[in-house]
This record gives sequence, C-alpha cells and structure tokens, in this order.
Amino acid sequence: MVCGTMNSWMFKYSSNMLIMSLFPFILSMFLLYSNMFISIEIPLINFSSFNFPISLMVDWISCLFLATVMFITSMIISFSIYYIPTKEQKQFSLMMMMFVLSMVILIMSDNIIFILLGWDGLGLSSYALVIYYQNSNSAASGSITLLSNRVGDIMILLTISIMMAQGNWNFIMNEEFFMISLMMLLIASCSKSAQFPFSAWLPAAMAAPTPISALVHSSTLVTAGVFLLIRILNYPHPLMYTILMILSSSTAIYAGLSANWEQDMKKIIALSTLSQIAMMMFAISIQAINLAFFHLITHALFKSMMFLCAGTMIHNSSYQDSRMMSSNMINSSLIPSILGISNLALMALPFMSGFFSKDAIIENMLTSKLNNLLSMLMLMSIGLTASYSIRMTFLSNKNM
Repeated sequence: MVCGTMNSWMFKYSSNMLIMSLFPFILSMFLLYSNMFISIEIPLINFSSFNFPISLMVDWISCLFLATVMFITSMIISFSIYYIPTKEQKQFSLMMMMFVLSMVILIMSDNIIFILLGWDGLGLSSYALVIYYQNSNSAASGSITLLSNRVGDIMILLTISIMMAQGNWNFIMNEEFFMISLMMLLIASCSKSAQFPFSAWLPAAMAAPTPISALVHSSTLVTAGVFLLIRILNYPHPLMYTILMILSSSTAIYAGLSANWEQDMKKIIALSTLSQIAMMMFAISIQAINLAFFHLITHALFKSMMFLCAGTMIHNSSYQDSRMMSSNMINSSLIPSILGISNLALMALPFMSGFFSKDAIIENMLTSKLNNLLSMLMLMSIGLTASYSIRMTFLSNKNM
C-alpha cells in the first residue's frame, strides 16, 4: 500500500505543491521585511477611453495567504489518496484544482474584474464539489450554497458598473470608493463568508466529502470575504464598520449556540468556522486589520487539521454523530489526541496558535470604545467556543 501511495500521481502532485508553497512564503517574508509591494499591469483591452488590464498585486499579504492555501491543499490531496476511491481520484483532483485555481486568482488580483472571475469560479466549483455524492441531500445543500453566493456575485457586478464611472478598475489606484460601492462589497463579503443573514449555507455545505470541507472551511471559500474586506479597507467608512460589527457579533453568538446543540461532528466544526470568521470580521470592524489576517492564517492551519482528524474518525467509525464517534476508535488514541490539540488552539489556550491571534483581538476589543452589548456578545461567543470544543474533545475520547 505504501509503495502504491508513493507511486501515486496524486502523491507526487501533493509533494510538488508542498515544495512550491515555500516560494511565496519566502517572498512574503522578504516583502514584509522590505516594506514593499509589486504591482503588475499587463494591458489586455485598450479601446478609446476604455482600458482593461490584467492587474496583479504581489505583497506580503497575498504571498503569505497563497503559501498557506498551497500548503493546506498539499496536505489535503495527500489525505484524499486514502479517503477517495482510486477510480474517482482523477475527477476529484481536477475539481479540487479548479477550486484552488479560482482562489489563487482571487488572492493575486488587484482588479475588480479578475476578482469577480475568481469569486465566480469559487462559487461554481464549490457547487460541483458539494453535490459530489449526487444524492438528494447534497443536491439541496449545493443549491443553498450556489444561491447564497449568487447574491455576492450580483453585488460585485453592480460595484463594477459604479467603478466604471470612475474610469479605473484597480483597488490600489482608486483614491476613494463611493459609499454605495463599499456597502455592496460588504454584502458580497458577508454572503461569501456566511455572515448573518447568509449563515445557512455553511453547515449545509457539509454534504461535501471531508477533504473538500477541510479546504472550503479553512483557507478558501469562507475566507474569501474576509480577504476582500482586507483588500478594500484602505477606504474605511464609519457606517460600514458599525454594520460589520453588528453582523459579526450576531453571527458569532448564533454559531456558538448552534454548535452546542449540534450532534453531527462535521457540522459542529463548520459552525466553529462560522464563529471564527465572525471573529475576523469583528477584528476588521474595530480596525485591527493585521490581527484579522493573523487569525485567518492561524485558523486555516488548525481548522484544516480538525477536519482531517474528523474525516479519519468518520472513515473508521462510519458515523458522523459525535456521540458514537469514539466507539470504533478504542485502539487508536493518536487521532482523537490530535483533534484535542486542535480544539485547544480553537479555544485559544495560552501558547497554542489560536491564542496569539484571538487574545490580541480580545485585547483590542476591550480597550476600544465599543458598545458594551456587542462586546458582551463576543465574550459570550468565546465562552460558547470553549464549551462545544470541550464537549467535542470529551466525546471523541470517552472510550479511550
């Protein structure tokens, strides 16, 4: 089996992607240390006053995020060798690569048109992956995912029409956005990142295979909205911050309460993702942009590990119900232990990766002049995160 795995083209592809992820990581460290960025413009269409170039933004944020996506994708492809039947691996890998390519386009673009290209690619490929099992449950979940993301597509199209009046498609070269453009991009970001009132599609997307859930809910689809806001918030507006603060705090408390009542392990982890995305959005709303990005990176790493552990346990036990998950894991203590470590990072236990980002966000929140009710909601959501994380750890280890 090991020999077969070593000869697998998926394993070679995974190894190549893992090695390639080092290059954007090293470049991001260089750009951060040098305090510089590279903007690349390639003329594509130039007709009269209409100028439409291919615009790429190479800065430390895009390179570090790209390195994270490539690293996580390489790990998930390796996991898929064991999880996906051999005859389905080629089709599955092509669909996954289309999904990742769309995310790469979104990350590197500094042009609203190409951002829409990556944005739509994410929506369509995620639909294809959610309905992978081709049953009634996955079809219904795929429809919810597709229709929720179409709202964001419409908002970006309307933003493009407004930006056309300004004569420039690029974010970095626009000195200011119209208020209506900012609000439309905020709605688009909330729809893609499953913030209230678009939260329903995220748990529904759990109908996809676990490797896809690990990719979608860690570093790609749900983080696209956060990344878009990080890109455009060189042009902040007080009203936008206030609306984002209310939406994110409401989403965090809803996700925390729902996760404590949920029994399906994949849905619990999906709702924990919803809660952490809300934490990133809240950090953006209090103007802690770098902390939001820091939490995005740390969350992507430990959340993908959680999904892969859950996928292994589901594969071995044939159950998704967390109350029955450990029944067939008596002789294997490694996977539940790794899941427990991931839960410690999710709870932001001191000196775990989640601690350094989440604690800084909480500190910023408590030292800012915020509405006491919103601060209380976020603190309650943090307590609820600890509650369902402890519950999940206990259920996965109870028979050991």
